Amino acid sequence: MKAAELILEINLFCVVIMGYILIRLIIRDDRQISQVKFRNMVMWHIVLLLINGIGEYVSNKIAIGNASVTVAILSIYYITLNMAIRSWLIYYTYSVNLPDKKRINTVKLINAGSAVFVFLNATTEFTHILYYSDEGRIFRAGTYYIQWIYLFGIQLVITAAYYYYAHSQLTRAERKMAYLIGSYPIVLVIFLFIRHTVGNFPFMAISNTIAVLVIYIGYLDNVISIDPLTDINNRSSMYEYIQKKIDEKPENLSLIMIDINEFKNINDKFGHIEGDKALKIVAGTMKKTVLENYRSGFLGRFGGDEFIVVIENDKEKAGILAERIRSSIQKASVDNNLKYDISLSMGITQLNESIGNAENLISAADEEMYKNKKLMKSRMKSAVK
Repeated sequence: MKAAELILEINLFCVVIMGYILIRLIIRDDRQISQVKFRNMVMWHIVLLLINGIGEYVSNKIAIGNASVTVAILSIYYITLNMAIRSWLIYYTYSVNLPDKKRINTVKLINAGSAVFVFLNATTEFTHILYYSDEGRIFRAGTYYIQWIYLFGIQLVITAAYYYYAHSQLTRAERKMAYLIGSYPIVLVIFLFIRHTVGNFPFMAISNTIAVLVIYIGYLDNVISIDPLTDINNRSSMYEYIQKKIDEKPENLSLIMIDINEFKNINDKFGHIEGDKALKIVAGTMKKTVLENYRSGFLGRFGGDEFIVVIENDKEKAGILAERIRSSIQKASVDNNLKYDISLSMGITQLNESIGNAENLISAADEEMYKNKKLMKSRMKSAVK
């Protein structure tokens, strides 16, 4: 089979794989903004592979030696490649939970660079900046390499910046996803090196498909391990993490069980939508507080209105963190102008030789938490009397 036909078939095969991923994403109908951006990314990569395969076939089978056609195909290809990479950059930017102002400015910068790139490629036949066909209809490369420096340069710079941000600012689950999304340009660079080593090789189709597959697998893992309402670790990933830590036999491991007091009253009086809002505020505030104090700390939703925090420190330090969480939740209630106060009951336990698994550690903290809850209710009744 000739090279152009082989490249076309490989691209079409990869389109089928990406098409399946896109269909699964559409069926799932996840309306979180980052997942909408992921669907857009997959769509643009499907378009890219179609353009790449058809362009190779036309250039090498139909319009051989026609410089004008080559320039037109390259222009379409590089504009589409730019849009595919832009879609990845936008998806990555929304996935790492940047502060609103920083995210907006980053998106503007990405769009500005993308617009300049599109303009240069759309006008290159007239400006001769990148590539063109001369008066003798011979293809000339011009400063062809500039766009590759831009395309790979911006990916690697953004990846490095977001890796650093994820390492210092995000939770364990968020860091894992950020690292997976950041593997995209790394996969492309590896396959680009392979192409230069082995010669004519459809690196664009294979590398893009593998990169998207890696991200999709990470997305599925997130669906399994992340609580969809609060965007923190769910119960199954929490048990897995705690047991893994216990098996590592750390010097210190403490667990804080947290319960929202009178949460049922919030649902009954203000409705379940307001109850969901309260859960999101509590989860978001706790996540920020835990990360500020223990970057490697773990936060998960145990179920309903109960949460768990795990840190590698002793019970005394866990108690200090618990009070900081309590204070931050009180402040969040005021800052969000809630019509009700959010108060917490907590129980703290530390790993010891008598606790051999995650379930026992959680049970010990749960018992402590309910003791404190009963004690608080008793004090409130006494105060009323």
